[in-house]
Amino acid sequence: MIKSEQQNENNEQNENSNNLVRVSKFSILTSIFSSSFNLPIVIKSINGFLGIMSIGQIIFGIISWFVNDKITSIGYVTSGIFSGTTLTLLCKMRLLKTMQQSVNVLKEENDELKENNEELKENIDDLESVSNKLSEDLKMLKETIGLLDQNADDIIENLREIYTSLKKENEIHSKLNKNMIHINILQIIRHFDTSTTFSLKLEDLNKAKKTLLNSFPNLNYNLLLTKIKENNKITAKNIYESIKTQKE
Repeated sequence: MIKSEQQNENNEQNENSNNLVRVSKFSILTSIFSSSFNLPIVIKSINGFLGIMSIGQIIFGIISWFVNDKITSIGYVTSGIFSGTTLTLLCKMRLLKTMQQSVNVLKEENDELKENNEELKENIDDLESVSNKLSEDLKMLKETIGLLDQNADDIIENLREIYTSLKKENEIHSKLNKNMIHINILQIIRHFDTSTTFSLKLEDLNKAKKTLLNSFPNLNYNLLLTKIKENNKITAKNIYESIKTQKE
């Protein structure tokens, strides 16, 4: 009795597992067929087939009306109307599906735009808070240095102009220093250059070493030697880069 019950349970389990396998196979086949029906070539083939069937059956129905019996003619015409109606319904369903997909895409883009708008709003709030803080700091600065009269803004504007002018002068001075360094380097290269190519070979560089170090105490001579190993010569650019690297 117990063995028979166990056998029944085993049989039920086997049937359930077989049913699950069938369902999974059916779902796989269904997904394959549904995806294949969405292919453009399949859609065009179905539309063409239904269109030809609809027109052909209506034509055969008209011919049968005069040649054969009227019942056959009515059957052909009815089949043609059915095929045309099916084609129209399929086109409408595909159009509705495409519109639904477009609506879903627009909805996703709208959600993304909402998120971006929220982020922009947060950034604007942060900028407003920073602007308010800067205004408070400027007011505190005016109170500290006693610039609370009507000319306070003019004085601050003058200070800004002075700062801009000094900054431009510093930039010009920096460019002049760079140009002077380049001129000195070119003069040294011209003095020790034996090949008249405005570059130094290793022998020329060794002769110019003392002059270079005296003129440019920040020169990284070891770095300069590595550059001559790469190019077999030293140019004014190599020397300037070595000075600049040492300064940094």
